Amino acid sequence: MDVLVIVKASYRQELRRVKYSKPSDVSFDDLYSKLARLFKINDPFKLYYLDGDEDEITITDDGDIQEAIDYHNGSVEARQVTVRLMLKRVKSPSPPATVKHAPPTPPSNPNTAATSHTVTQGSSQNVPTENAAPHNKTEVVHYNVICDACTNTIKGIR
Repeated sequence: MDVLVIVKASYRQELRRVKYSKPSDVSFDDLYSKLARLFKINDPFKLYYLDGDEDEITITDDGDIQEAIDYHNGSVEARQVTVRLMLKRVKSPSPPATVKHAPPTPPSNPNTAATSHTVTQGSSQNVPTENAAPHNKTEVVHYNVICDACTNTIKGIR
């Protein structure tokens, strides 16, 4: 005997109901799209339910949906199971913050100038924001020595 699955979902002050003829008919993608349409939500949202400890259990895939159905099914012989879900909008991720890193200050030398670097969090790219002052014609190049901030070869005084 198939068990009728009724999903009652709430968002803000609104409650909606979605019916499935059996548990295997319920899929995350189908339920997500139906709820987005019913509540007229265009932004991403998350689905969750409260367990017996009042913890928010997030639903992200078909396995989570089936677990929620099992959790809400009080009796194996029941003809109907009601799954109570809540929706929360997911905040859009903010753009990465820009952090300035300055390389260690070299010893005072009129022929060299410090270069500051801009690094975007989450990125491994370092971009010099200021060009170094011209060096002496007999500039020393330290081969196989790399700057930690910009990954360029070290030239001049280390």
